[in-house]
Parts: sequence; C-alpha cells; structure tokens
Amino acid sequence: MKLAARLRDADRGVVGIDLSGDPTLGTWARFEGSMVLARALGLPVTLHCGEVVTPGEEASMLRFKPERFGHCVNTVRDPALFAGLKRTFACVEVCVTSNVITDSIVGGNDAGKSGGGKGCVDVARVASRHHLKKLLRARHPIALCTDDPGIFSTSLSREYALVAASLGLSDDDLRSLAASALEHAFISGGADAVSGTLPRLRRRVAEGANAWEGLPGRRRRAWNATARAMREVHAVMFPRPDPPPPLRDVDDFAPTRERVALAVSAAIGAACVVGSITLLTAPASTRREWLSALGAAAAGSEKA
Repeated sequence: MKLAARLRDADRGVVGIDLSGDPTLGTWARFEGSMVLARALGLPVTLHCGEVVTPGEEASMLRFKPERFGHCVNTVRDPALFAGLKRTFACVEVCVTSNVITDSIVGGNDAGKSGGGKGCVDVARVASRHHLKKLLRARHPIALCTDDPGIFSTSLSREYALVAASLGLSDDDLRSLAASALEHAFISGGADAVSGTLPRLRRRVAEGANAWEGLPGRRRRAWNATARAMREVHAVMFPRPDPPPPLRDVDDFAPTRERVALAVSAAIGAACVVGSITLLTAPASTRREWLSALGAAAAGSEKA
C-alpha cells in the first residue's frame, strides 16, 4: 500500500486499490487491515463484493464503506444487505456478461436452453434478469464495466449494447450511465487537479452525448464481426477441452435487437473507460493523451 501511495504521489499512474480475485479463497478479514492502511494513505478503494453468498463478509465490507464495490450480485438479493448498500451510496461496478458466464444471475444462465445448441447461452435473455434493474430503480450509482474483456470475450461497447437490448434501456439511459461512471472515477493529482479535471471531462462528455444520435442499427454487421473475432482470440489464448458457452451475436439479441450496434459513441465509450478503471497503470503522458482525444472523439463521433 505504501508503494502504491508513493507511485500515486509521483504521478506514475496509480489512482486507487482494487481487491478482487477468487471469492471462494481467503477471507475479507485477512485483507481489511491493508485496506484500512490504503484509506489512511488517501487511496480510494474498490472491493469486489457478493459474487458468492457470504453475508457476514458482505456486511463487514459495507461497514468499511469503500468508494466503489464490484458486482454485489448476492448483496442486492438480500434485503438487509441491499439496504446497507444503498446507505453507502458507493458506486457499483456492474459486469453483465461476466455475471452471465459465471452463472451468477438469478435463475442460472440457461445453458443449452436457448435454441443455439448444447452449452449455448442466450446472453441477452439471461441478462434481462440481472440485478442492474434493481440498482437502476433505486437510483444507486453505477459504472458499467467489462470485468475482464479477454476472458469474457466482451468490450465496453458490447456491454452497453447488451444492457440496451436486454433491459430495454433508452439512449438517454446510456448517456446517464456514462455520466455516472465519470462522477465516480478515481482521479488523482490532488484536490486542485481534480477540481480542474472534472469540469473539463463533464463538458466533453456532455458535448459527446449531445452529438451522439443513439444506437444505429447499420453498425450491427461490424459489431458481429468484432464479437466473432473476440471469440477466436479467446480460443487461441485459452485453449481447453470444454470451452465456456459461446456468446450469441448481436443479431440474436431480443427483444430490441434493431437498436443494438457496434459503437456507443466514442465519447461515451471514453468516458466509461475513465469511470470503470480502478487501478490505472498507464503513464501520465498516456492519460493526458486520453483527455485530449476525448474532445476530438466527441467532435468526430459521426465519422467513427
């Protein structure tokens, strides 16, 4: 933690701490002291919480009140824990494809029942039961995230398209999700730097959101090609006799597949990247380039 704080202070790309990993191994109590130290050093903290049923640990994590939580799948199902989560008002990182593939959603992932063959998962249909709906109804802060794009063969644009298709979110809903992610980003550099950075980012996101015309159906073909390419990369990187259930192409999404497309504008995608990364290791020069590119992306969203 002290090293992370020193790297943060030296502007070496560290902006916070994310506690994640196999939720069935170890205990929260083992790491709580380190997280207390991180907080004392001024490092914002994300805790992956509620991926498996551990009510006692979840309650303890809620009492710790980190700046962000990851997943909270089972947390939202438990009325008492959900009430505690809402009291923290800590942003929840929602990873829909990850929760589908890991069979974390209420009712299971229905592998083999979608008409696509043995082991096939209709991601959009299963995602329609995702706890994101409860978080949205509660107006709780949310950052839509990928969890691990290489393992789950997804991207941030795909996650936005997926929630639009499966939960019937409007284009304005997607704009709001992007804005929420930005407001809960871990931005380093001291109070003066943050107070100067956030207004600039807000203006650029607002400009990009206003210029974005929504999810154009004409880009579905490019989206599907990207999804197939990601599956091929996954097969090469992670060969196994029993591969994970294949994801359906966007053309198979229901019920609003006509609204699903490859890109949620470059500006909205960039804003969510800023909001969803909790341990950023990019050099300072790269982060400055991202900020500059955000404005250019917003202006050029029609050409993307």
